[in-house]
Amino acid sequence: MATVAGTSVWHVSRSPKLRVDVADGCPPSVRGDQDVVSTFPGPPLVPPNPTGGLICRYRGLPSPGALGRHTRLDAVQARLLAQVVRKLDLKPPPELVSCPMDNRSFAVIGFSYRGRSDVGLWYWTSGCQSVDNGRIGAAEIANPSFYTGFEGTINKLSAPLAG
Repeated sequence: MATVAGTSVWHVSRSPKLRVDVADGCPPSVRGDQDVVSTFPGPPLVPPNPTGGLICRYRGLPSPGALGRHTRLDAVQARLLAQVVRKLDLKPPPELVSCPMDNRSFAVIGFSYRGRSDVGLWYWTSGCQSVDNGRIGAAEIANPSFYTGFEGTINKLSAPLAG
């Protein structure tokens, strides 16, 4: 747990980290990385008003890290997703939880902005789901803003991978 601007937030930092570049698109394989490079300190997780975006969905077991689907977001779609992400509750998850099976699937989300570096998010899509910007994050557990806002919106923009 960390305190940012007087607020308790969930601290996330895993390595190695992937730098997200929306113009470059999705890497075909992300086998070693476990997080994104933080380019925005937050909170919230992302700045407002992106000009575009990208969702890269990666397979879990038995081929973790292989690209399964990529979706380009126009400015309207990227702003919608960023608005939902900005509303995520960043409180730490409960200490004792029981999670569903984790097949190690994940998504990398990128937002591009005029006049600043792209911002990336790492989204663990199975097990104890969470999303983070390489510095702070939001967990699904006991977090209605995650499972009623974020999860539905990203799944409408880019359908989850089967299996």
